[in-house]
Amino acid sequence: MILCVCCFFASLQLLKAQTTLEEYNYVTKGIRVQKEAGLDMKKGYELVETDVSSSLKWADGTERKFQFFLLKKTNEAPNKYKAIVAIYQNIRNGGGSSDYYCIPTANSSEEIWQKALSDYNQMSTDAWKSFAWALAKISSKFVLK
Repeated sequence: MILCVCCFFASLQLLKAQTTLEEYNYVTKGIRVQKEAGLDMKKGYELVETDVSSSLKWADGTERKFQFFLLKKTNEAPNKYKAIVAIYQNIRNGGGSSDYYCIPTANSSEEIWQKALSDYNQMSTDAWKSFAWALAKISSKFVLK
């Protein structure tokens, strides 16, 4: 179901360029390294903020949050994005960890989509539930537009 929602979202013509393996790896690994080290974005790319985020508070006081950004090549057309960056935060008592997930564009290769599915399948159950909730909220925003 999650993969279907991802496909639906990516196929809304918001994203028009294929996600490459290099870009996929940058989203899932490189952005974290850069943020933790206080480095600038990879040359030629920018993260575009969206108004889409989702937060769930659990009974144990833990907050699980997804924020979504768009990865854009700076030298391409204004609405041509390379991927959706989904940042998952598991927040407890003011601290917590972040994980970075890539939602490839709809026309990306099957190899990239399988890599994404493999990463999604490694999420914890709580992260998976939070991801499903966040994707439901994203989908509803685009249906209303």
